[in-house]
Amino acid sequence: MKRLFLTGLFVMIGIYMRAQTQPPKVLTGSITESMLANDPAFPWFYLGVNAYQPDSSALAVIRGQKDLFQVVAFVGTWDSLTMQVLPAFCKTIILSGYPLNKLTMYGLDQQLNGEERLTKKYHVESVPTFVILQGKRVLGVLAPPFRQPIEISLAHLLQPPAE
Repeated sequence: MKRLFLTGLFVMIGIYMRAQTQPPKVLTGSITESMLANDPAFPWFYLGVNAYQPDSSALAVIRGQKDLFQVVAFVGTWDSLTMQVLPAFCKTIILSGYPLNKLTMYGLDQQLNGEERLTKKYHVESVPTFVILQGKRVLGVLAPPFRQPIEISLAHLLQPPAE
């Protein structure tokens, strides 16, 4: 019985260790927030969205502008910075009431392949990159290095000019 227990224990440890050393799942092409939230390969997304608390004043600005812009996001599901910033960005837009159907998201691999036409059009050089559009006009691009929380950067970009 003791031998069976030890064998089972070693098998479980082996499975756990193999799972820990497997490379992260890489999604390329069009992806959605729900794909990340519902796939057990991306626990960082669900946990990050639930844990993040965006700045309330930035949320107020974004909420006031939510119908006036679109977002095209380029992310790397393998990338540690994406694993931090993307959940924060998604939590921000969810709490602002931004329509998720206006968020277009593309997964890129480690060589930034996955949506070549758009990565060239928007000059994507790293992930995560968020292109903020108003119609066909680019209002701005949020990309690394991020010097402040993503919602504050977005709010500054969307802030209507003072009169």
